[in-house]
Order: sequence, then C-alpha cells, then structure tokens
Amino acid sequence: MPKVLFVCLQATHLFFPEVDDVFGGAEVSTARLVQELAKSPDLSIHVLVRKAGEPCRESRGPLVVHAFDDRPRLVRWAPM
Repeated sequence: MPKVLFVCLQATHLFFPEVDDVFGGAEVSTARLVQELAKSPDLSIHVLVRKAGEPCRESRGPLVVHAFDDRPRLVRWAPM
C-alpha cells in the first residue's frame, strides 16, 4: 500500500480543534485533500502538523496525523 505524507505545519487547528492557531486557505485546501484521499482504501495517508507539547501520532481511521513541537529548546550553556 503506498504511503503519502503531507507536511502542512500551520494546519494544526484543522486536525486538533482544541489548539488555537492561525491558518489560511492553503491549509484548508490541504486538509480537505488529505481527508478526501484518506477515503481511498489503496492509500495510507499521513499528515504532519505543528503542535506545542509532546509529539503525538493519532490514527483516525485510514488517516494518521503526526504532530510535533518545533519550538526551540532551551539549551543550558556554561562557560568552560
């Protein structure tokens, strides 16, 4: 079964409505395309979005949503 991955970092709110995030027309179009393609039994559809907090992977029927936090991490630095 072919796997298709869509990377649409700003589409978080469209897959996780509880997350308040800004999105536009491109994100809406991508989310609709992803949801329509997920109806095909011959494809494994994955989408990658940005979400603060712990990375997660949620299976929603034939659609798999991967979320990750891309905020910079605090790095402790000590002079030598």
